[in-house]
Amino acid sequence: MARRWAAAKAADRAARAALAKAGQTGSPQALAEARRALAPGEPPATLALYHQLEALAARLWDRARMQLSVARYGASNWERGANLDRAMADLTDRAFLLPRLAQAERSRDEATRVALLQALADRADVRHHALYDDLGMPGAQPHLVRGAGELADPQGRRSAILGVADHLPADGWPLAALTYAETLYENPLRLAYRLPRGRAWCLRFTWAGEDYWRAMAIEANGHQILPPQQRPANPAFVEVPIPPALTAQGRLSLAFVGQAGAGGSGRGQQVAETWLVPISDQLRCEGRWQGP
Repeated sequence: MARRWAAAKAADRAARAALAKAGQTGSPQALAEARRALAPGEPPATLALYHQLEALAARLWDRARMQLSVARYGASNWERGANLDRAMADLTDRAFLLPRLAQAERSRDEATRVALLQALADRADVRHHALYDDLGMPGAQPHLVRGAGELADPQGRRSAILGVADHLPADGWPLAALTYAETLYENPLRLAYRLPRGRAWCLRFTWAGEDYWRAMAIEANGHQILPPQQRPANPAFVEVPIPPALTAQGRLSLAFVGQAGAGGSGRGQQVAETWLVPISDQLRCEGRWQGP
C-alpha cells in the first residue's frame, strides 16, 4: 500500500505540474503530459504482491470460510471486512481530472483552455493567495485545531477526528474531498488563523464526508456568519463572506457548529477542505462558487 500510495501521489504531482505549465508549453502539450502521467498501470512487484493476497484470501476461505470479498466469497459488503475488493483501488485523482481535461480541451480558444488547465493544477488556489487546508490529510491542515487528542480524549468528544468518506477516487471524488475532519455532538470543528490586517476575506469550503444529514452553522470569532442549514448535496461547495470588522485585529477563529441536541452518534459535522481567500477584483464572494 505504501508503494502504491507513493506512486499515486507522484502521478498526481506530475499531472498537475504539466497543467500548471500550460501557459508556457501550450494546452496540447500540457494535456498530453498530464494524461500520460495519469495513465493506469501497476509495476510488476505490486501485481505480484496482489496475487499473493488473492492466494491468501483463497486459502482463508477454503480453511476458515473467511469472507474477504463480496463477489468471490459472499461477504455482505466491502465495509464488513471484504478488504480484498478494495486492495487495488485507484489512489490517484484520475477519475476526477480526466473528464475535466476533456472539457477544457473542448474550449474554443487557447486562453480559456490554458486558464482552465491552470485552475485544475491549483486546487489550493495559491494564485488567489488562499490559506488552504486539506482536512483529514495529515500534514496538510495547518489551521485545524486538533483539540485534546486521542490519548487524553479516547472517545473523541473534545478533539477533531480525521476520516475518509465511503466513496472512492474511481467514483470521481478527488482525494482532497474524500478525507475530512469532524467533531462529535456539540463540540465545534475549529480552525484558527493569524491574518494580515486591512483585507476582506471569503471562506470557501467543501462540505463532504459520510452521508449524514445534520444541520450545521458557522461562526467567526463567535459571531454567526452562516445560519444552521442542511448540506444540500454530498459533496457541497459553499462560500461565505466574513465581515471585515471580525478580522480587523488579525486573528480569526472559525467554528463549524453542529445541531445542538441532535443525539445519535453525534456525527455529521464533517468538512473536507477550507480556503480562506482575500476578496479582490479577481475574486468575489457572492455565494456563487461551484467548487475548485
